[in-house]
Amino acid sequence: MYDVVNDTWSRRTSSNPPTGRMRHTTVWTGTKMVVWGGTTRWMEGNMSRDAVLDDGAVYDPQADAWRAMSTVDMPSARMDQPAVWTGEKMLVWGGRVPLELTSRTDGAAYDLERDAWSAMSAVNAPFARSSHSAVWTGKEMLVWGGQTKLAGAETVSALGDGAAYDPVLDRWRPISSVGAPSPRVGHCAVWTGDKMIVWGGYGDGNNLADGGIYDVATDTWLSTRLEGAPVGRGLHFGVWTGSSLMVWGGDALHMIGAGYGDGGLFTP
Repeated sequence: MYDVVNDTWSRRTSSNPPTGRMRHTTVWTGTKMVVWGGTTRWMEGNMSRDAVLDDGAVYDPQADAWRAMSTVDMPSARMDQPAVWTGEKMLVWGGRVPLELTSRTDGAAYDLERDAWSAMSAVNAPFARSSHSAVWTGKEMLVWGGQTKLAGAETVSALGDGAAYDPVLDRWRPISSVGAPSPRVGHCAVWTGDKMIVWGGYGDGNNLADGGIYDVATDTWLSTRLEGAPVGRGLHFGVWTGSSLMVWGGDALHMIGAGYGDGGLFTP
């Protein structure tokens, strides 16, 4: 755990942590960290094997203690699923199974205080996908982009659409695709307080250096400026500073060792 005021690190030594994993979901509740799903890898002879996980745990940094999450009504095992914290619940939706790469089109809400799961409505839910973005607006979870692969399909396709989920009404509504960015995966998305900004990612075999601004009040898109943007990339980090989208790092598609150690600021 890093103390930003004192610029010091302290190692967490609590017992009973969850199984080691990657490509899982993590949210901060204000007092605790919630970890769920993902995949774990082990060696079997000279072969690496992956196992998808359907468990999770809650970490309290003040007590330096973990507790397992309830498994009753928990979503099926998956990886590459984003999650948001609403202030009361963690919303998990989508993701995929690692071996078949089959995309999921379901999700659930986890109530931290009750340690209970409840399924999210599938009515008008967006197309099955994984590695998509998800942001919390204060009222809805906005899901956009990502990639999809259905059972039996041979190809994976990038997506350029999305939907908004209201956990109070347990209801989905579509997000307009008019003027939206091109289909992509590996992009970043942030919530500014009244708009969602999407930037970068991989699409149609290319590294993308463009994006879009979604206005939730008018259900409309506006393209981001191209001038001064960083080199196109995916799997980068994007954070909202309060006035700008800060983009840093990432990787180039199909180029081994082409990681980026730079970034840029976009002010909407």
